[in-house]
Amino acid sequence: MPSASYASIFVAALLCLPPTSTAAPSIPSSQSQPVTRGTLKRLKRATSAVDEPWLRGHRDYLKNKYHAGSDSTSPAKRQTYGSSQLFNYGADYAYYTSISIGTPPVAYDVLLDTGSSDLWFVGEDCPTCATSGRPTYSSTGSSTFNTTGSAPFGISYLGGDVNGTTAHETVSMAGMSIDNQSYGVIHIFQEGSLPKIVSGLLGMAWRPLAKLGVPWWMNAASKYQWAEPLFAVALSREVTNPAPLASEPGGSFTVGAVDPSLFTGEIDYIDIPDGYNTWWLAPLTGITIGGSVLQIGSQLAAIDTGTTLIGGPPTVVEAIYAQIPGVQRGTGDSAGYYFYRK
Repeated sequence: MPSASYASIFVAALLCLPPTSTAAPSIPSSQSQPVTRGTLKRLKRATSAVDEPWLRGHRDYLKNKYHAGSDSTSPAKRQTYGSSQLFNYGADYAYYTSISIGTPPVAYDVLLDTGSSDLWFVGEDCPTCATSGRPTYSSTGSSTFNTTGSAPFGISYLGGDVNGTTAHETVSMAGMSIDNQSYGVIHIFQEGSLPKIVSGLLGMAWRPLAKLGVPWWMNAASKYQWAEPLFAVALSREVTNPAPLASEPGGSFTVGAVDPSLFTGEIDYIDIPDGYNTWWLAPLTGITIGGSVLQIGSQLAAIDTGTTLIGGPPTVVEAIYAQIPGVQRGTGDSAGYYFYRK
Protein backbone atom coordinates (compact mmCIF):
# COMPACT_ATOMS: atom_id res chain seq x y z
CA MET A 1 0.00 0.00 0.00
CA PRO A 2 1.47 3.38 -0.92
CA SER A 3 2.60 5.41 2.03
CA ALA A 4 0.89 8.70 2.77
CA SER A 5 2.81 11.92 2.22
CA TYR A 6 2.67 14.85 4.61
CA ALA A 7 1.17 17.63 2.54
CA SER A 8 0.37 20.23 5.18
CA ILE A 9 1.97 21.39 8.40
CA PHE A 10 0.35 24.12 10.49
CA VAL A 11 2.15 25.63 13.47
CA ALA A 12 0.13 27.80 15.85
CA ALA A 13 2.41 30.00 17.95
CA LEU A 14 0.42 31.05 20.99
CA LEU A 15 2.30 34.27 21.62
CA CYS A 16 2.66 35.09 17.93
CA LEU A 17 6.43 34.97 18.44
CA PRO A 18 9.15 32.57 17.29
CA PRO A 19 10.04 29.89 19.86
CA THR A 20 12.84 30.76 22.26
CA SER A 21 14.52 27.38 22.49
CA THR A 22 17.71 26.91 20.51
CA ALA A 23 16.96 23.39 19.36
CA ALA A 24 13.68 21.66 18.73
CA PRO A 25 13.24 18.62 20.98
CA SER A 26 12.51 15.21 19.59
CA ILE A 27 8.93 14.19 20.19
CA PRO A 28 8.50 11.02 22.23
CA SER A 29 5.40 8.91 22.35
CA SER A 30 2.88 10.25 24.85
CA GLN A 31 2.94 8.57 28.23
CA SER A 32 -0.30 8.28 30.14
CA GLN A 33 -2.30 5.81 32.19
CA PRO A 34 -4.02 2.96 30.35
CA VAL A 35 -7.32 3.84 28.77
CA THR A 36 -10.35 1.91 27.67
CA ARG A 37 -11.52 2.56 24.14
CA GLY A 38 -15.16 3.01 23.29
CA THR A 39 -16.65 0.62 20.77
CA LEU A 40 -15.86 1.72 17.21
CA LYS A 41 -17.24 0.41 13.96
CA ARG A 42 -14.38 -0.24 11.55
CA LEU A 43 -15.13 0.36 7.89
CA LYS A 44 -13.36 -1.75 5.30
CA ARG A 45 -13.12 0.69 2.43
CA ALA A 46 -13.62 4.38 2.03
CA THR A 47 -16.77 5.51 0.33
CA SER A 48 -17.23 8.66 -1.69
CA ALA A 49 -16.67 11.71 0.48
CA VAL A 50 -19.62 14.03 1.02
CA ASP A 51 -18.61 17.68 0.70
CA GLU A 52 -19.28 19.92 3.68
CA PRO A 53 -19.57 23.75 3.29
CA TRP A 54 -16.95 25.95 4.89
CA LEU A 55 -17.62 29.49 5.93
CA ARG A 56 -16.53 31.45 8.92
CA GLY A 57 -17.31 35.13 9.53
CA HIS A 58 -17.08 36.02 13.22
CA ARG A 59 -14.37 38.42 14.38
CA ASP A 60 -13.67 39.35 18.00
CA TYR A 61 -10.84 40.73 20.00
CA LEU A 62 -8.96 38.42 22.35
CA LYS A 63 -6.45 39.24 25.04
CA ASN A 64 -3.65 36.73 25.19
CA LYS A 65 -4.27 34.39 28.13
CA TYR A 66 -1.12 32.29 27.90
CA HIS A 67 1.01 32.62 31.05
CA ALA A 68 4.20 30.53 31.06
CA GLY A 69 5.45 29.87 34.57
CA SER A 70 9.09 30.77 35.08
CA ASP A 71 9.81 29.27 38.47
CA SER A 72 8.46 25.89 39.38
CA THR A 73 9.87 22.59 40.45
CA SER A 74 6.50 20.81 40.37
CA PRO A 75 5.94 18.20 37.65
CA ALA A 76 3.11 20.27 36.17
CA LYS A 77 5.52 23.13 35.43
CA ARG A 78 8.33 21.18 33.86
CA GLN A 79 9.04 21.99 30.24
CA THR A 80 6.50 19.74 28.59
CA TYR A 81 5.53 18.57 25.12
CA GLY A 82 3.68 15.64 23.68
CA SER A 83 1.99 14.36 20.56
CA SER A 84 -1.11 12.52 19.46
CA GLN A 85 -1.55 10.55 16.25
CA LEU A 86 -4.03 11.79 13.67
CA PHE A 87 -6.12 9.61 11.39
CA ASN A 88 -7.18 10.41 7.83
CA TYR A 89 -10.83 9.49 7.26
CA GLY A 90 -12.45 9.01 3.87
CA ALA A 91 -9.33 9.69 1.77
CA ASP A 92 -8.64 13.27 2.91
CA TYR A 93 -12.25 14.02 3.95
CA ALA A 94 -11.54 14.64 7.66
CA TYR A 95 -8.79 14.29 10.27
CA TYR A 96 -9.41 13.02 13.79
CA THR A 97 -7.49 12.03 16.90
CA SER A 98 -8.10 10.23 20.20
CA ILE A 99 -8.84 11.96 23.49
CA SER A 100 -9.37 10.39 26.93
CA ILE A 101 -12.06 11.49 29.35
CA GLY A 102 -13.11 10.41 32.83
CA THR A 103 -11.68 8.35 35.71
CA PRO A 104 -10.81 5.69 34.76
CA PRO A 105 -10.13 7.25 31.35
CA VAL A 106 -12.05 6.13 28.27
CA ALA A 107 -10.75 7.03 24.81
CA TYR A 108 -12.99 8.54 22.14
CA ASP A 109 -12.18 9.73 18.65
CA VAL A 110 -12.82 13.43 18.00
CA LEU A 111 -12.51 15.72 15.01
CA LEU A 112 -9.56 18.09 15.52
CA ASP A 113 -10.92 21.53 14.63
CA THR A 114 -8.84 24.72 14.67
CA GLY A 115 -11.91 26.54 13.31
CA SER A 116 -13.90 26.35 16.57
CA SER A 117 -13.19 26.40 20.30
CA ASP A 118 -15.52 23.99 22.12
CA LEU A 119 -15.12 20.37 23.20
CA TRP A 120 -18.19 18.17 23.00
CA PHE A 121 -19.25 14.55 22.64
CA VAL A 122 -22.40 12.99 21.23
CA GLY A 123 -24.21 11.45 24.22
CA GLU A 124 -25.56 7.92 24.37
CA ASP A 125 -29.11 9.28 24.69
CA CYS A 126 -28.93 10.96 21.27
CA PRO A 127 -32.03 9.56 19.49
CA THR A 128 -30.65 9.76 15.96
CA CYS A 129 -27.19 8.37 16.70
CA ALA A 130 -28.18 4.80 17.55
CA THR A 131 -29.42 4.19 14.02
CA SER A 132 -26.48 5.94 12.35
CA GLY A 133 -23.86 3.64 13.88
CA ARG A 134 -21.96 6.53 15.42
CA PRO A 135 -19.96 5.62 18.59
CA THR A 136 -21.42 7.66 21.44
CA TYR A 137 -20.12 8.97 24.76
CA SER A 138 -21.13 7.71 28.20
CA SER A 139 -20.19 9.19 31.58
CA THR A 140 -21.22 6.00 33.38
CA GLY A 141 -18.54 4.69 35.73
CA SER A 142 -16.47 7.87 35.93
CA SER A 143 -15.73 9.13 39.44
CA THR A 144 -14.80 12.62 38.21
CA PHE A 145 -17.90 13.40 36.12
CA ASN A 146 -19.34 16.68 37.43
CA THR A 147 -22.58 18.39 36.43
CA THR A 148 -22.33 21.26 38.93
CA GLY A 149 -23.55 24.38 37.17
CA SER A 150 -24.77 22.35 34.20
CA ALA A 151 -26.75 24.37 31.67
CA PRO A 152 -28.28 23.79 28.24
CA PHE A 153 -26.49 25.11 25.17
CA GLY A 154 -26.68 25.08 21.40
CA ILE A 155 -24.05 25.59 18.71
CA SER A 156 -24.71 26.16 15.01
CA TYR A 157 -22.38 24.73 12.40
CA LEU A 158 -22.94 24.91 8.67
CA GLY A 159 -23.30 21.14 8.61
CA GLY A 160 -26.06 21.29 11.24
CA ASP A 161 -26.90 22.32 14.80
CA VAL A 162 -25.99 20.55 18.04
CA ASN A 163 -27.76 20.95 21.39
CA GLY A 164 -26.93 19.53 24.79
CA THR A 165 -25.88 20.25 28.36
CA THR A 166 -22.58 21.32 29.89
CA ALA A 167 -20.50 19.19 32.25
CA HIS A 168 -16.97 18.98 33.70
CA GLU A 169 -14.51 16.10 33.57
CA THR A 170 -10.86 15.10 33.54
CA VAL A 171 -9.73 15.29 29.91
CA SER A 172 -6.35 14.06 28.67
CA MET A 173 -4.48 14.12 25.37
CA ALA A 174 -0.85 14.12 24.25
CA GLY A 175 0.25 13.24 27.78
CA MET A 176 -1.44 16.32 29.30
CA SER A 177 -4.39 16.02 31.67
CA ILE A 178 -6.81 18.79 32.66
CA ASP A 179 -9.09 18.34 35.67
CA ASN A 180 -12.58 19.84 35.69
CA GLN A 181 -12.46 20.67 31.97
CA SER A 182 -15.72 22.12 30.70
CA TYR A 183 -17.32 20.33 27.74
CA GLY A 184 -20.68 19.51 26.27
CA VAL A 185 -22.77 16.34 26.09
CA ILE A 186 -24.89 16.47 22.94
CA HIS A 187 -28.46 15.17 23.11
CA ILE A 188 -29.86 16.61 19.86
CA PHE A 189 -27.61 16.18 16.88
CA GLN A 190 -28.07 16.72 13.15
CA GLU A 191 -26.24 14.11 11.13
CA GLY A 192 -24.00 15.82 8.61
CA SER A 193 -22.29 18.09 11.11
CA LEU A 194 -19.66 15.47 11.97
CA PRO A 195 -18.10 12.42 10.24
CA LYS A 196 -19.83 9.27 11.47
CA ILE A 197 -16.61 7.62 12.61
CA VAL A 198 -16.00 10.10 15.46
CA SER A 199 -17.78 10.71 18.76
CA GLY A 200 -17.19 14.42 19.14
CA LEU A 201 -15.21 17.53 18.33
CA LEU A 202 -12.18 19.21 19.93
CA GLY A 203 -12.02 22.93 19.18
CA MET A 204 -8.55 24.47 19.09
CA ALA A 205 -9.38 28.11 18.34
CA TRP A 206 -9.45 30.98 20.84
CA ARG A 207 -11.67 31.69 23.86
CA PRO A 208 -14.06 34.30 22.35
CA LEU A 209 -15.48 31.68 19.98
CA ALA A 210 -16.21 29.22 22.82
CA LYS A 211 -19.66 28.77 24.35
CA LEU A 212 -18.63 26.13 26.90
CA GLY A 213 -15.76 27.79 28.76
CA VAL A 214 -11.98 27.91 28.37
CA PRO A 215 -10.77 25.62 25.54
CA TRP A 216 -8.76 22.53 26.51
CA TRP A 217 -5.55 23.76 24.87
CA MET A 218 -5.62 27.07 26.75
CA ASN A 219 -6.01 25.23 30.05
CA ALA A 220 -3.09 22.99 29.08
CA ALA A 221 -0.95 26.01 28.19
CA SER A 222 -1.74 27.54 31.58
CA LYS A 223 -1.11 24.38 33.63
CA TYR A 224 1.98 23.10 31.85
CA GLN A 225 5.13 25.00 30.92
CA TRP A 226 5.36 23.99 27.29
CA ALA A 227 8.86 23.62 25.86
CA GLU A 228 7.73 26.01 23.11
CA PRO A 229 4.58 28.19 23.18
CA LEU A 230 2.88 26.51 20.23
CA PHE A 231 1.07 23.50 18.86
CA ALA A 232 1.53 21.97 15.42
CA VAL A 233 -0.60 19.89 13.06
CA ALA A 234 0.85 17.69 10.30
CA LEU A 235 -1.68 16.28 7.81
CA SER A 236 -1.19 13.39 5.41
CA ARG A 237 -2.67 12.96 1.94
CA GLU A 238 -4.10 9.79 0.43
CA VAL A 239 -4.48 11.21 -3.07
CA THR A 240 -1.92 8.74 -4.47
CA ASN A 241 -3.40 5.73 -2.67
CA PRO A 242 -5.60 3.80 -5.16
CA ALA A 243 -7.47 1.86 -2.45
CA PRO A 244 -7.36 3.64 0.91
CA LEU A 245 -9.07 2.21 3.95
CA ALA A 246 -11.79 4.29 5.56
CA SER A 247 -9.20 5.35 8.15
CA GLU A 248 -5.49 5.63 7.47
CA PRO A 249 -2.62 7.08 9.54
CA GLY A 250 -3.18 10.78 9.05
CA GLY A 251 -0.29 12.69 10.58
CA SER A 252 0.27 14.08 14.06
CA PHE A 253 -0.87 16.73 16.51
CA THR A 254 2.03 18.04 18.62
CA VAL A 255 1.58 20.20 21.73
CA GLY A 256 4.39 22.33 23.14
CA ALA A 257 6.94 21.70 20.39
CA VAL A 258 7.44 21.08 16.69
CA ASP A 259 8.59 17.68 15.43
CA PRO A 260 11.70 18.49 13.32
CA SER A 261 11.48 15.15 11.50
CA LEU A 262 8.35 16.31 9.63
CA PHE A 263 9.80 19.27 7.75
CA THR A 264 12.96 20.87 6.38
CA GLY A 265 14.01 24.51 6.34
CA GLU A 266 12.80 27.27 8.62
CA ILE A 267 9.31 28.01 9.93
CA ASP A 268 7.77 31.37 9.03
CA TYR A 269 5.71 32.91 11.84
CA ILE A 270 2.89 35.30 10.91
CA ASP A 271 1.25 37.59 13.47
CA ILE A 272 -2.51 37.35 13.86
CA PRO A 273 -3.90 40.76 12.82
CA ASP A 274 -4.77 43.02 15.76
CA GLY A 275 -8.36 42.65 16.85
CA TYR A 276 -8.95 39.45 14.87
CA ASN A 277 -7.52 36.69 17.06
CA THR A 278 -10.51 34.41 17.40
CA TRP A 279 -9.65 31.88 14.72
CA TRP A 280 -6.10 31.29 13.54
CA LEU A 281 -6.15 34.05 10.92
CA ALA A 282 -3.46 35.11 8.48
CA PRO A 283 -3.48 37.98 5.96
CA LEU A 284 -3.97 36.80 2.38
CA THR A 285 -1.57 38.98 0.45
CA GLY A 286 -2.35 37.78 -3.07
CA ILE A 287 -3.33 34.95 -5.39
CA THR A 288 -1.44 34.15 -8.59
CA ILE A 289 -2.77 31.67 -11.16
CA GLY A 290 -0.73 30.85 -14.25
CA GLY A 291 1.26 34.04 -13.88
CA SER A 292 -1.85 36.23 -13.54
CA VAL A 293 -2.20 38.15 -10.28
CA LEU A 294 -5.77 38.43 -9.00
CA GLN A 295 -6.80 41.68 -7.35
CA ILE A 296 -8.71 40.49 -4.30
CA GLY A 297 -8.28 43.42 -1.95
CA SER A 298 -7.54 42.97 1.74
CA GLN A 299 -8.52 39.48 2.87
CA LEU A 300 -7.94 37.25 5.88
CA ALA A 301 -7.67 33.45 5.70
CA ALA A 302 -8.68 31.13 8.55
CA ILE A 303 -6.60 27.97 8.97
CA ASP A 304 -9.26 25.39 9.76
CA THR A 305 -8.46 21.70 10.26
CA GLY A 306 -12.17 20.97 10.70
CA THR A 307 -12.70 20.99 6.95
CA THR A 308 -10.59 20.00 3.96
CA LEU A 309 -12.33 22.52 1.71
CA ILE A 310 -10.98 25.90 0.66
CA GLY A 311 -13.73 28.50 0.81
CA GLY A 312 -14.05 32.23 0.47
CA PRO A 313 -16.24 35.16 -0.58
CA PRO A 314 -18.19 34.22 -3.74
CA THR A 315 -16.70 37.01 -5.84
CA VAL A 316 -13.14 36.00 -4.94
CA VAL A 317 -13.76 32.29 -5.52
CA GLU A 318 -15.43 33.03 -8.85
CA ALA A 319 -12.46 35.17 -9.92
CA ILE A 320 -10.06 32.34 -9.06
CA TYR A 321 -11.89 29.70 -11.07
CA ALA A 322 -12.41 32.06 -13.99
CA GLN A 323 -8.66 31.73 -14.60
CA ILE A 324 -8.79 27.92 -14.85
CA PRO A 325 -9.98 26.34 -18.13
CA GLY A 326 -12.37 23.40 -17.83
CA VAL A 327 -14.01 24.49 -14.57
CA GLN A 328 -17.76 24.01 -14.15
CA ARG A 329 -19.95 25.76 -11.58
CA GLY A 330 -22.01 23.47 -9.34
CA THR A 331 -25.79 23.67 -9.30
CA GLY A 332 -28.56 22.41 -7.03
CA ASP A 333 -27.11 20.68 -3.97
CA SER A 334 -23.63 21.48 -5.34
CA ALA A 335 -24.26 25.22 -5.60
CA GLY A 336 -21.23 27.13 -4.38
CA TYR A 337 -18.79 24.45 -5.53
CA TYR A 338 -16.64 24.43 -8.65
CA PHE A 339 -15.60 21.26 -10.45
CA TYR A 340 -12.63 20.73 -12.70
CA ARG A 341 -12.97 18.52 -15.74
CA LYS A 342 -9.98 17.59 -17.87
